[in-house]
Amino acid sequence: MVDTNTISELEELEESLINTFGNNYENIIVKNNNSTAMAENLEKSFDKNEFNQTIYPDNFGGMYINQNVI
Repeated sequence: MVDTNTISELEELEESLINTFGNNYENIIVKNNNSTAMAENLEKSFDKNEFNQTIYPDNFGGMYINQNVI
């Protein structure tokens, strides 16, 4: 059984998510997680130097995840 404090905290969290992302916050979070996973997988494909820093190809312009895309 979930206690009253936990339910209240979950309701506050959901209200915050709705205020930040809108009523379809779940879809936005899923899309953001998918985009982040794709970016992480792409970055894993690049070589690393002796300091474990990513070596980007000369033609790589960068990655950007637009969190406002619905």
